Amino acid sequence: MKHISSLILTAAAMFLFASSSFAEVPVNPHFTPMSLLPQPFASTSSLKVAGIYWLPDYLGKNISRGSEDMGGGDIVKDDSDCMEHYNLYETCPSPKLSTGVVHPVAGMTCQKSCYCPSEYIYSSSNCAGEYQVSGTACDGKYNACSPKPCTSGGYYAEQQTDRICSAVTYGGRTCYSCYQPQCSAGGYETATKSGYRCSAVAYYGRTCYSCKNDTCPSGYGKSSCGSAYHQTGTAKTEAGSTCYACAEHSYSCPNGTQASSSGMITPVAVSKTCSCGAKSGSCYKEGHSHSYSCPSGYSSINSWGGLAQTASKTCSCGAASGTCYKAPAHTHSYSCPAGYSTYCSNGYTATKSKVCSCGAISGTCYKCREPIAGDILYSDGTTSDSVIAGKMPVGIVAYINGNTRFAVALTESDKKWGGIKDISCLTNYNSSTAITDMNGKNNTICLVNYSGNIGFPAAEYCNNYKPVTGGTGSNGWYLPAAGEFYAINSKYNAINNSLQKLSKTQISANYYWTSSEINNGTARTVRPSDGNLKFGQKTNSKRVRCILTF
Repeated sequence: MKHISSLILTAAAMFLFASSSFAEVPVNPHFTPMSLLPQPFASTSSLKVAGIYWLPDYLGKNISRGSEDMGGGDIVKDDSDCMEHYNLYETCPSPKLSTGVVHPVAGMTCQKSCYCPSEYIYSSSNCAGEYQVSGTACDGKYNACSPKPCTSGGYYAEQQTDRICSAVTYGGRTCYSCYQPQCSAGGYETATKSGYRCSAVAYYGRTCYSCKNDTCPSGYGKSSCGSAYHQTGTAKTEAGSTCYACAEHSYSCPNGTQASSSGMITPVAVSKTCSCGAKSGSCYKEGHSHSYSCPSGYSSINSWGGLAQTASKTCSCGAASGTCYKAPAHTHSYSCPAGYSTYCSNGYTATKSKVCSCGAISGTCYKCREPIAGDILYSDGTTSDSVIAGKMPVGIVAYINGNTRFAVALTESDKKWGGIKDISCLTNYNSSTAITDMNGKNNTICLVNYSGNIGFPAAEYCNNYKPVTGGTGSNGWYLPAAGEFYAINSKYNAINNSLQKLSKTQISANYYWTSSEINNGTARTVRPSDGNLKFGQKTNSKRVRCILTF
């Protein structure tokens, strides 16, 4: 009976749970559905299915069976079964972090859920363009956004020796945009030229040709002159061939002779000569030998300087030549001793009296103060270590060495040096010889008068610089050479102090253009704060400060 009662209770439970709401029962992996009726499953859509549950377990919300442990314990015991049986992680896969643990059955620990750390925020939507996702991934997102390599933007990571390069910013890093110039950019040909002597040169990875004219100039030939002609000039072509200019002889009287002997006491004949040395025809000169003497009361020796009375020496033939002297009727003439002046524009350090050649003194002379680096140069040519009201300042004295003196401008600008071209009228200096270049004025004249189809903004700016409309300092400004700009570094602070007095732009600690060339693509730059020399690409803009000799 005991067993019959259990069966009745079981059957009753089956009917209790076989209802239209049975589909809402949670899925149990150990639930075995059974048909209530012996008809095919698909015979009707109203088929009801009942499940068998171990009632005490089900009432305790444990849909397993056969265990008194929380969640059962007779199916799995190993944490490695988390995924297989419960679709949970035993441990969160790196880099994911856990929200906590659960125990599906007694003795089993699984992760409640796993999530990506907060730094995993980057994808193609917020890391694009010049950047790309990097680092590690978590659910399709990454923890880093890094710049793409220079090559992704069509740039180079480093400057190329066979290219002309300029720095660009790509993805926050410095890359280089480089191109290979044509031969014409360097003044070269792409192939040899007829009538020219050409030699191959390497130019930024290209084979170009330097071609020089092998044709004689107009009026010249490549052969010597005949006997009826003389050579008037020798020329060399650009390629080195020697050419000759020939012309007929042209005869003239030598200096001191004339074509006629008329009026001569003792004429002496000499030959007419050609500039080539050939002789033909006659000219004449006076053969009489004059004997000159001083008139009575005069002497051939001057003992009185500029105050002496003078008369000509005479010959018995009446000719006159030479000077004779006698004592003057004395009149005092006062002058300043050597090194002294009647007026000093820059102040004075000492005084002396004016003196006469006779020893008399009268008046005052001054030992003028010499200008020094850091003085203000005014438009009237005077200098001072202070600001003078009513005077127009034009520059600051920067360098004094004997008669070599120059001042720097009160203002500056940013300019390019020029185009890519080796300038024939400039000397190319290396880093060790550049400081010897003190020819900024000639360099500037060379650049502004250069006939090539290239502009030189820095040199042109200084050549046209006019801080005032008139007076000393209105013109004559030029782009300093490397040696000139280097020379001012020892007076850098004194110069800037005076610029500050005038509220003018001080010379910075950056690099400035000079007129000294290095090669076709670069020119010398100088940092005046310490005299450091570098090079710059001619096509780049840099600071320009002009100078003026005074």
